[in-house]
Amino acid sequence: MKKKLACAALAAVMVAGGAAGATAKTVAVDEATLQALQEMIKKQQEQLNSQAKAIAEMQKKLEEQGSKITAAASDISKGEHGGFILSKNPKVHVKLAAQVNRAVMFSDDGHDSDVFYVDNDASSTRINLTGTAKASEDLTAGGTIELEYQKNASNVVSMDDQEDDPGVKKRKLEMFLDSKKFGKFTIGHGFSASYTITDIDYSATNLAGYSFIGQIGGGLKFWDKKSGTSGAYSTTKVISAFDNMDGLGRIDRVRYDSPQFYGFRLGMTAGENNANDVTLRYHRKYPMAEVGAGVAWTYLKGTSTDKDQVSGSAAILFNNGFNLAVAGGHRNRLAAANKNDADFYYFKVGQKLKLFSWGGTNISADYGRFDDYVSRNDEGDAYGVQLVQNIDKISTELYVGYRYLSLDNDNNTTDYDSINSVLSGFRFRF
Repeated sequence: MKKKLACAALAAVMVAGGAAGATAKTVAVDEATLQALQEMIKKQQEQLNSQAKAIAEMQKKLEEQGSKITAAASDISKGEHGGFILSKNPKVHVKLAAQVNRAVMFSDDGHDSDVFYVDNDASSTRINLTGTAKASEDLTAGGTIELEYQKNASNVVSMDDQEDDPGVKKRKLEMFLDSKKFGKFTIGHGFSASYTITDIDYSATNLAGYSFIGQIGGGLKFWDKKSGTSGAYSTTKVISAFDNMDGLGRIDRVRYDSPQFYGFRLGMTAGENNANDVTLRYHRKYPMAEVGAGVAWTYLKGTSTDKDQVSGSAAILFNNGFNLAVAGGHRNRLAAANKNDADFYYFKVGQKLKLFSWGGTNISADYGRFDDYVSRNDEGDAYGVQLVQNIDKISTELYVGYRYLSLDNDNNTTDYDSINSVLSGFRFRF
């Protein structure tokens, strides 16, 4: 019996020993597998981290492009009709915009009449490329190239010369730094601070006529019935006899515009030929109306007789669409020029209507008086009516404007015939 028990015990020990060996072997195998799995997981984690980094970079680029798309959409919603293009530099937002403005003009100067096919100088055919980059939340840097091509400009053609082709002309070649806190600094060729100072007008009919009377038929000469035996064209052009004293225009200059403070904004220009100006503008929306105004002192560039001038304008647009605009100016002249100081004043009344579903209809009428521009005691009167019809779906405005001009001299040395002109055309912006 004892022998049987010993054998059984020995067998149990042998079985237990075999099981223990198998278990040790199994543990060794499990540790190797675990280590391999850990290495595999580590490599997969590295791949996932790399992919996450790539996705983050792609997300950043998409956000940048999305910002450009949002900015472009905002421009369009504001009526700026600006598109955008992608720059090789992802930090730069680039806008491309253009327009075509062609018209037919009929003029009768009392001696002759004719039809002209023109580019409307109120808003010329042009192309604009503007790039901007954010230096910070406050500071934006940018540059603008704007060119125009006006074949037969409406303020240049005349009975003597119905065709004019000056080729491509520069409007803006400038760069700027714009700070919300400190204002905007601009250098290069472009608008002076006083440019458009007498054009403040909320009628939306400027395409058909505004304080710049020479926009329609500016190159036409007055027929003088007292000249010679049977009359002759004078040397006096519409554009020189009806000047709205609209600042320095576009020049090579440095310009500063302050931030807006309670609706007010200060502007200053120092330009070529000692041309300088200082301006103060105001713009604000009230519950019942929108109001704008501006005044400028301008030291005129490159003139032998005209010294400086003060000019400005103001306008109001009521919520019902009724609007008013006024403008005026005084130009000082050197005594040696043997001319009186020049003056002008201008009034405009308009109404914005919603007659059609495809766009607003804007109508207006205006009058201006221009004294002593060409010689002593000259008196010029300008009357006009305007209509502009918007077609929003195709980004087009159709317009027609009529202008009547008379020029008299109290000393009876001349007897000018009046001039009648009609301008009708379209502007397409893209």
